[in-house]
Amino acid sequence: MNSKFKSGMLVVLHLLIFGLTTVFAADLAHVADKQEIAQPDQSGKVSLTRANWSWPAEFENQVIYIARSTGGDASSTILMKPLTPIVSPSDGIVLFSGSINEFEVGIVLAHSEGLFSVISSRYPWESSAANPLTGSAVIKGQTLAITKGGSLEIPVKWTLLRVQDDRLTRIRNLDQFTDSSQANQVGFASRAEVLKSIFSGKEIDTKRLMNVGPVQFMVDKKISPKDGTVINLNKTEIPLSHLINDELLLTAGLHDIEIISGRIFKTKQTSTFDAVLGGTSMVSIEATRDRDVVALNSGFVASTSESLKQEEKVMPSTSVGDGKIQDAQRERARLDQAAISDEKTRLAQLAAAKEQERRVQEARAREFAEETRARDELLRTARLRDEEVAKLRQQLAGLEEKKVSSDQTIVFANRRALVIGNDSYMQVSKLVNAREDARAIAESLTQLGYQVTLKLDLTEKGMKLALRNFKEQVGGGDEVMIFYAGHGVQIGAMNYLLPIDIAGESEEEIKDDGIQLQRVLDDMNERKAKFTLAMIDACRDNPFKSVGRNIGGRGLSPTTAATGQMVIFSAGAGQRALDKLGPTDKSKNGLFTRIFLKEMQKSGVSIDKVVRNVRNEVVGIARSVGHEQVPAIYDQVVGDFYFRR
Repeated sequence: MNSKFKSGMLVVLHLLIFGLTTVFAADLAHVADKQEIAQPDQSGKVSLTRANWSWPAEFENQVIYIARSTGGDASSTILMKPLTPIVSPSDGIVLFSGSINEFEVGIVLAHSEGLFSVISSRYPWESSAANPLTGSAVIKGQTLAITKGGSLEIPVKWTLLRVQDDRLTRIRNLDQFTDSSQANQVGFASRAEVLKSIFSGKEIDTKRLMNVGPVQFMVDKKISPKDGTVINLNKTEIPLSHLINDELLLTAGLHDIEIISGRIFKTKQTSTFDAVLGGTSMVSIEATRDRDVVALNSGFVASTSESLKQEEKVMPSTSVGDGKIQDAQRERARLDQAAISDEKTRLAQLAAAKEQERRVQEARAREFAEETRARDELLRTARLRDEEVAKLRQQLAGLEEKKVSSDQTIVFANRRALVIGNDSYMQVSKLVNAREDARAIAESLTQLGYQVTLKLDLTEKGMKLALRNFKEQVGGGDEVMIFYAGHGVQIGAMNYLLPIDIAGESEEEIKDDGIQLQRVLDDMNERKAKFTLAMIDACRDNPFKSVGRNIGGRGLSPTTAATGQMVIFSAGAGQRALDKLGPTDKSKNGLFTRIFLKEMQKSGVSIDKVVRNVRNEVVGIARSVGHEQVPAIYDQVVGDFYFRR
C-alpha cells in the first residue's frame, strides 16, 4: 500500500469520526429543544408545569423520607439509600459537577428560561461511567451520579432557582472559565462569580411544585420502638423508628393510616389525615389511658364497645328501674347506627377520591412509559454510534502505526523502542501535545534504526498489555528506548503513569490502576537490557486538582535507575513542563520534546551528552519566558551509547 493511499484513508476516517460525533451532538440538542421544561406565558414570565419535573431519585414504594428540620424549606432535603442513582429532575445542560463549597459537592444544571437546579450533598458521589461530562445535554430521569456507599442514608438537597441574569443564557460549561479570555466574552470574571450569580437567585418551592407536603409524626412517650408498633401508610409498612427520626413527603390530600400494634397493644386502628401544602402537617400517635389500643390524633373517637364501657362506669345500677335502663340502651343503639351511617358516607367519599387519583396515576404512568421508550431508543442509538466511532478510531490508530513502520530505513535487531502518547483522558483534564510528541519521537527513532512500537490513548488494560508485550520482545544485550507523554502523578516516593480511563477517586485506586514507573525500569533490568533510556514527559499540573480531589502533587519524585539505565524527566520535582512558549507559539510539540528531537539527530554525540545538551537548552528557553523548568537526569550508564554515530 503506497503512502498516498494511506494518507487518503487517514483523511476519510477523520471525516467519518467528525461527522458521526457532530450528528450525535445535534440529536441531543434537538431533544433538549423539543422537551423544554418551562414555557413563558403571555406576560413573558415562566410558568412551571408539574408534569415536566420529577424527584432527583426514584424511591421504594414512593415513600420519600426527608430530614426532620428541613420540612419548611423551599428546597427539598431527601434521605436516599447508599448507591442510589441521582437523576436529572428535568431536561437541561450540566454546567458544573464538583465541590461547590468547602463542605459540599454538587451538580449544577441549567434549564430553559433562567431556571437552575443545584443538587448537593455533604457526602461525595461514587464514580460511574454514566456520569455526564460538563457541557453535555441531559434529559429528565437521566443518571447524573450515584450516592456514596455504606450503611447510612445520604441527605441529598435539591434547590431550584430562578435567576434574572441575561449573561447566564450564554453559559453552557463552567470549565470554559479556565481560559480568562473566554470568561470575558460572556461578561463574568471567574467560575466563582457565575456560581454566586446562580445561588443568589430566587428559590422555587420544590415541594409545592411536586404537589407534596411534609408530614411530621409525634409519638407518645409511652410507646417505644421496642414494642414493635408500626404503621401501614398507603399500603406501605413503616417502622415507628422511622417516624420518630424523620419526616415524610406525601401527596397533598387525604391519606389512610392504619396503626398495627406490637407486643403491648394488640389491636388495629384505621383513620385518615390531610397532607397540606405550604407547611408541615402534625400527626399525633398516642396510647389510650387504659393502654389497650393506640389512638390517632387528639380527636380520636373510641369504638362503640369502648363507649359502652365508659358509660356503664357512671350509670346507677340497681337503683334505676328496668324501663329506664331499656330506654337508655335504645338511645345508645340509635346513636351507634347514626355513627355507622356517617362512617359509611365518609368511606364512600374517600373511595371515590382514591379511584379518581388512581385514574390520574394510570394516565401519568402511560405518559411516563412513552417518554421512557423514546429516551431508551435515543440512548441505544447513541451507544451504537459510540461503538462505531470507537472502531473507526482504532482503525485510524492502526493506520498511523503502519505509516510509521513503513517509513523505516535501516533497522538494527538489538534496538527496540516503546513510544506512548496519552491525550484523550476521560475523567481528568485532557492534553493536547502528548500524541504529537509521541508520533514525532517514533518517527525519529525509526529513522535511527529502532524497531518502534507506537501506542496512542491507551486505557489501563491496553497500557499494561503494551508494556507486557514489549517486555517479552526485549533480550539480553538490547539497547532500549522508552518514551511516555501524558499525565503522571507522585504518590509517596513512587511515580505513576496514568492511562486515559483513570478515575482517581483515591490514592489506593491510582496505585491499582496506574502504571508504576519503577516497575517498568525493573522489568528492563530483569530482561538484562544492555542500555535503557526512559524519557518521561509527564511533569504537568496535577490532573486530579481539576476534579476537586487532593491526590498527589505537581511533577514527579526522584527515581532510582539500575546499572545501565538512564532516566530523564521533562522537568524537576515540583516543576511544570511547558507545552507552549506563549500564544504565538505554533509548534505541535512541547518544549522538552522539540529540543530532544533536534539534539538526537546530531552525529558522533553520545547519549549522555545529548540529554545534558537538552537540559541546558530547555532551561535557557524556559527562563526567557519567565518560567523555571530544569529536566531531571538520573544516570547509571557505563560506557558510551549513541543515537547516530
